[in-house]
Amino acid sequence: MLAKLFLIPILLFISSCEIDEAEEIHGCCDEDAWNYNPDATHHTEDDDPSTCIYDFEFSNPGEISIEWIMGDTQIISWTGGDSNLNLSIYIASETQYADPNLLGDLIEENVPNSGTYEWIVNVEEIGSKRICFVQDINSDATIDTVNDLITYSSEFSIIDQSE
Repeated sequence: MLAKLFLIPILLFISSCEIDEAEEIHGCCDEDAWNYNPDATHHTEDDDPSTCIYDFEFSNPGEISIEWIMGDTQIISWTGGDSNLNLSIYIASETQYADPNLLGDLIEENVPNSGTYEWIVNVEEIGSKRICFVQDINSDATIDTVNDLITYSSEFSIIDQSE
């Protein structure tokens, strides 16, 4: 029990920013965040919850191999990204997500980062797919892998039961 009491202050110290009295640099101190700043000395998460931006994590489609049926309604669900910015949703085939210059076919743009989006499954070609989310983090209207958040879901299949 005594050993546990000593670990708590150590863990709290490790997970916080190093305080430098000479200069205060506000930013994200969490190494798991997309916008981690190794120079940050003051973490402002309490003042601004969007200080740290995390990669999108999809709940649907998820890690388990699944099939979506053409014409059915699916709820795309996720966590992460910048809660203050809208995102664009794409559907990508194997060849599209294998090429970092191709995002896929646009499903919808300017989607609020609310955690869910209802989509009637509609693609030109059935088969293996991934959902792609894009957030223009630096708001420059240009999507790039350095300044913007681009995340793909796990692979899943879209099938047509009418065939």
